[in-house]
Amino acid sequence: MSKDSTMTTSRASLCALGEYLKWHCFFAPLQEQVQIPQKTVRYRPTDKLLDGVLGMLCGAKTISQSHVTIRIDPAVQRAFGRTGCAEQSTIARTLQACTAETVAQFDRVSWYYLKRYGQTPHHRFAERLLWVDVDVTPLPIGAKAEGSERTWMGRNRSKTGRKTLRCTASDDRAILHETLLRGKASAVPALKAARGARETRLGWTRERRQRMVRRLDGGFGTTDVRNGLRSRGYHVVTKISHSGRVRKLRQALGPWQPPSRPGRESAPVLQPHRCCRTTRQWVMRTPKAKGGYQ
Repeated sequence: MSKDSTMTTSRASLCALGEYLKWHCFFAPLQEQVQIPQKTVRYRPTDKLLDGVLGMLCGAKTISQSHVTIRIDPAVQRAFGRTGCAEQSTIARTLQACTAETVAQFDRVSWYYLKRYGQTPHHRFAERLLWVDVDVTPLPIGAKAEGSERTWMGRNRSKTGRKTLRCTASDDRAILHETLLRGKASAVPALKAARGARETRLGWTRERRQRMVRRLDGGFGTTDVRNGLRSRGYHVVTKISHSGRVRKLRQALGPWQPPSRPGRESAPVLQPHRCCRTTRQWVMRTPKAKGGYQ
């Protein structure tokens, strides 16, 4: 190799990944099935989307940071089959040009990638259970952003933002579904829609759903949501934080026992809350530093 063609980079592992994906034509479905209504001047719209993805792989947290990550690393560009990198403003305009039909095309391509390369669709249900975590993550953002509303943002200093409903397979941390919601929007309708989409796309019959455990965040601890999942065959792990219901459950408890995690104790509920299926319920308590439990 001549001296002029030699390129240096601090992202050798990313270059190896790029060569592997390029060899297997990994991005071909994206370039063939996604149509963005934007004319091609120097780069195709899908090429500019790939530049944005490469920027994130290089550590960029925003589109504007692609100017100091992927754009100044020609070795990574060549490894992924790119001969250059678009300006960060051009990438942003390409994202703004996407329509609802473009988003639907992205959705179909993402399902293809999940079924083609993901481990979850090929999970061996006969050998072990499949655990799926469902949680809502706050996304702090400026008050003028679309969908941003003043609401609870966890421990973040910002009080305005949106939130994301995410369903993740615990075994391989694969994201099975992700929905962006307004700050004050309820996540329950989105959870029902996501459940139907996964069952249809992945072919989860009732026999397979009986080998799955849905671990819900505290925000989904409503009786209707839990019964809806149980009625479709899922196992459900959730927590009840309503003070009135907890006091009622604590009236009849079995002996306290230390669980596998030190520092806490659990006791079985002898008169559990009634659900559509038979359930096992426990009460957990944590000792305080000054005595007593919480």
